[in-house]
Amino acid sequence: MDTVDILDVSQLRLAGDFDAQVRDVLQFVRLTREEVENLRLLYEDLEQTLRTRWHDCKIHPFGSIVTGLGIKTSDADCFVEVPFVPSSQKNSQICVKAARNTLQRYPDLFTKLFVILSAKVPIVQFTHVPTQIHCDVSFTSHAGTRNSELICFMMQLDSRILPMTILIKYWSKVHGLTGTNKLPNYSLIMMTIFYLQQIDVLPSVEYLQNSAAQTNMVDNWNTSFMTNKSQVPPSQNKTPLYGLLRGFFEYYRDFDYKDSIISPYLGRPLKKTWFKGIEHVPNEFSQYINNVTNNNCPPIKTETNGLICVQDPFQHNRNCTAGVFPRLFATLVAYFRQSVNIFEGCPRDSVLGELLRQPPPNIPVPQKRVINIGTVANGTHNNRPNKIVKRKNNSVLPPHLQKNKHNNKAVWNYAVSNAQGRNGPNYMKRRF
Repeated sequence: MDTVDILDVSQLRLAGDFDAQVRDVLQFVRLTREEVENLRLLYEDLEQTLRTRWHDCKIHPFGSIVTGLGIKTSDADCFVEVPFVPSSQKNSQICVKAARNTLQRYPDLFTKLFVILSAKVPIVQFTHVPTQIHCDVSFTSHAGTRNSELICFMMQLDSRILPMTILIKYWSKVHGLTGTNKLPNYSLIMMTIFYLQQIDVLPSVEYLQNSAAQTNMVDNWNTSFMTNKSQVPPSQNKTPLYGLLRGFFEYYRDFDYKDSIISPYLGRPLKKTWFKGIEHVPNEFSQYINNVTNNNCPPIKTETNGLICVQDPFQHNRNCTAGVFPRLFATLVAYFRQSVNIFEGCPRDSVLGELLRQPPPNIPVPQKRVINIGTVANGTHNNRPNKIVKRKNNSVLPPHLQKNKHNNKAVWNYAVSNAQGRNGPNYMKRRF
């Protein structure tokens, strides 16, 4: 949206004390009034264009632009409500393709159109030509809209929460921790909310739902919450922003990721073992128990490669961090640890700059699993299951495998057949 590269922290002035530096950072990264106006223009153009296809469709923006957490690198996200079209993945795929075909007819407004149909939530992506803003459009569910409305409400409950969350979001972006195929920004925001629940700055989502005037069901989940801020008791925790930020890094440096679930719904850690079967799930999750029992949804995946489990505050069977892979998880925790060291070792007014400029931590490279497949053709051992196996005497594969030399499965089967004494090439001839 802007020619300024906000990820280049060398452009930050960071003068004065910690609080003054926070104001400088927020001014540097947050959207300007003009950029917010550009978003309004994008949504207007999109809605008017799609109404040439679906006369009564309605655009529902969601994501960081709606929550107040938008920064200059943020994209636009929206859900398109099409009346009389039931919500399903198949219908969403049909709508996504139809939307692409419609938008293609207006190249002066929409370019770089791309559809993703195989995802759980099919989307059409485009760049809005007048503003050069990238946008993702879905037709599946109101869930994203409700999540954004909840975050927006939470951000307004205390004046410290919004700047703290933006700082953490910016910190993660600078160090490449969030984004495509990384930790979702939504998950990081939930982690921030959860930490603030631990120290009684924010209430649990369960508390907000119990005080809601009515129930709002989306995809068999209750997405309601109270919307009157005056009914939420003010926090008695008066820790300044500096202390809250330090506490965030300390909390997640020491969190028991292996055995515990981060649950903003209840506002406290949950045992992963409780969700291995319905019989041990806490009573507060009656909707989850009902949905899993009636096969409305699968159980939550608490055991993932990345260890971390952040439970969605509404859709309780969703682990928002299920796609976080082990090395990214290790990097994230290492950054938490390194950030705590900065708080402990730097003067207060130097902390913010050091947090943003800290070098990447040293992450041990995980050892690859070695599989001993036994003796290969010349009597030596080969323990490299992911490499093409060659005979050492002349480094050439048998003739019957030459045409399949790029077929790792064929070469692997050849190595295994030798290890098991299956007459080598003759065995492979029978298979290929």
